[in-house]
Amino acid sequence: QTLHNAACLASELAAKGYGIVTGGTDNHQVLVDVASQDLDGQQAETVLEKVGIICNRNVLPQDATEPGRVSGIRLGSGAVAARGMGTPEMARIATLIDNAWQHSTRAEVLEDLSRQVVDLCRLFPVYHRQD
Repeated sequence: QTLHNAACLASELAAKGYGIVTGGTDNHQVLVDVASQDLDGQQAETVLEKVGIICNRNVLPQDATEPGRVSGIRLGSGAVAARGMGTPEMARIATLIDNAWQHSTRAEVLEDLSRQVVDLCRLFPVYHRQD
């Protein structure tokens, strides 16, 4: 499921106009080029953290202009797969990511997206109670 989730996330983000390094993924990680959306890796990482989505900024092959400035982020699918999320949730996560980046300066939108992330996590808790 981890691999299916990563492939779905890559596909959904590509459909929204984001460059996916290598055109997709064969493992649990998705490397996204955010420069085409007038973002850098640090901006993209920071806004996702504000809404509760954790990622890492990442150097891309073409990054050579300014030390410390990177054009990519790395997203992993292992943690969400461990929670029981599948491809429908990955499509929703891709939409949350896109909305966060597109509305990164609108606090009210980011607050709403944060609530949506929390709601999704509540549907798929880390530990499942067995009564």
